[in-house]
Amino acid sequence: FDPSAPPRDVHVAASQYLMRYVLIDATRRFHARFPQICIRLSVHAEQEIESVLLHAPEVAVGVAAPYELSAELQYRHVFSMNWSLITPRRHPLA
Repeated sequence: FDPSAPPRDVHVAASQYLMRYVLIDATRRFHARFPQICIRLSVHAEQEIESVLLHAPEVAVGVAAPYELSAELQYRHVFSMNWSLITPRRHPLA
């Protein structure tokens, strides 16, 4: 961490769901620790994020569940989310 370093922008593309439930809080925590780095968030449909990374050089990182892996991008598993089916107790699926 170099407080004398010039400010930097990092542009992150993500789905609306991840933006709302994960990245806004994560970005706040990141900025508190690294105030010289400005995180710019942009919302995209999940299936558009890989294309945005390939065609918009200003976008540094994408956060998404990949649809089709591209040989031009590097993928790293960051986290998994547990999903649940919720039903009333008397529902046949319960």
